[in-house]
Amino acid sequence: MTYLTVPEFRTRSIMPGEDIDELETRYPGFLSAKLEEHSSRIDSRLVKRYVVPLRSRTTGAPPEIVYAWLTAFVTLDAYLRRGFNPSSEQDAYISAQRDWADEDIKETSDAESGRYELVLVTDGVGASAVSKGTPLSYAEPDPYSWQYRQVDALSLRGGRYGFRR
Repeated sequence: MTYLTVPEFRTRSIMPGEDIDELETRYPGFLSAKLEEHSSRIDSRLVKRYVVPLRSRTTGAPPEIVYAWLTAFVTLDAYLRRGFNPSSEQDAYISAQRDWADEDIKETSDAESGRYELVLVTDGVGASAVSKGTPLSYAEPDPYSWQYRQVDALSLRGGRYGFRR
C-alpha cells in the first residue's frame, strides 16, 4: 500500500506539476510504481520496531514525515526518468534530499534512539518488538543427553539413548 497517490505527490514535490504530468503521459504508471516501491522500502526498513503501515494513533493517517521521505525518494527517481537540466543547480539539492531521507529512516529505525514517536510494536505477537526468530539455546536436565542424541542419530545402537538394556 502506498502512502501517497500521484496527485498528492504532485502537490508535495518540488518538481514542477507540468513535468509530473508530462512524465505520467510519456511513462504511464511509472510514478505509481515508484510510490509503491518506496512505500514498501520505508515499511520494510521500519517493520522490526514500528507497526506498519505507519499510522498515527489519533488521526489514523500516516505521520507527515513519512510523506516527506516518500516525496524525497520519488522526486529523484522522477528527475532521473525525465532527465536533469544540465545547467541546473537544483540537482545537488534533490540528491541531498534523498540522502537525508535515507539517513533519517536509518536513524528512526535505530532501536536505542528512535528519532520520531511512531507507533511501536508492543502488543500481541510482537510484545518485545521482535516477532521473528527462535531461541538460540535450550536446557536439558541431563548433561550427557546431547551425546545420547548423537548416538541415536547415528543409529549405531538400539534402545533408548543408544544403549541396550
